[in-house]
Amino acid sequence: YNYPKWIGSDPQFLLCNTVDTVVFENNIKKLQRPYSWQQIATYQGAIHIPYNISTMTIFEHYTANIPMIFPSKSFLLELYQSGNALSQLTWNKTFNTTPLPKRELNNIFDINNVVRLINAADFYDDEWMPYITYFDSFKHLSEVLSQHNSVEISTKMSKINIIRKHQVYKLWKEILEKLS
Repeated sequence: YNYPKWIGSDPQFLLCNTVDTVVFENNIKKLQRPYSWQQIATYQGAIHIPYNISTMTIFEHYTANIPMIFPSKSFLLELYQSGNALSQLTWNKTFNTTPLPKRELNNIFDINNVVRLINAADFYDDEWMPYITYFDSFKHLSEVLSQHNSVEISTKMSKINIIRKHQVYKLWKEILEKLS
């Protein structure tokens, strides 16, 4: 990606997804459209209330070394159950259709499937995406932000991103060699 890397010159944190029922503190700014990547790179970090368990924005922010803050697994499940997160968790959820019996993971009426999907979320993978910060409630988010060291986290992310890039190239090389 050729997006600008994190600079963190703005003292605020960016809220990338809205939760209409919550009033956030002054140090959190809601993402306004249109926006530029240069603008996003200036914030102390990006707070994500995800609408899905995997989005390109998450990878783009991680690759740009933008510190990211997510709800913990248990809080994300709570937000999902209250209709404040994961609005596009599955095809059926997005288009309000009934899941086919053979497509078990699309059955979001079974809370066990929702938990399995949350557990598979990219942003909870400590091996591939370390240094993400989590919060257990919106009150806890305030505490987390007051102690957040964006410079340290972004620096660690920049180092791990170099390693990740080499690992991805190595894995793809192995796959391509098997095909040839």
